[in-house]
Amino acid sequence: MRKNDFREADAQLDIQQHSFCKASLQYVAEIQSVQERMKFEFVETLSSFLYSWLTFYHAKESYMATIAEAEELKEKMLKAHAKA
Repeated sequence: MRKNDFREADAQLDIQQHSFCKASLQYVAEIQSVQERMKFEFVETLSSFLYSWLTFYHAKESYMATIAEAEELKEKMLKAHAKA
């Protein structure tokens, strides 16, 4: 009778070890999923910041080029008006 009790206890221990291993792997998978999501969100935030920053400076460069062209045109018009 005692050997039978040990076999049942061994079977229960095996089942619990299997359950523990399964739960451990699930836990590791969840942690990895959270870390991947955090990395993605960080990269996405950084990317959108850099894109908006570069867009701002591109708009500034376009504006400055337009101002330079307008100044050049103004100078040409003043010279032409002064000659006339």
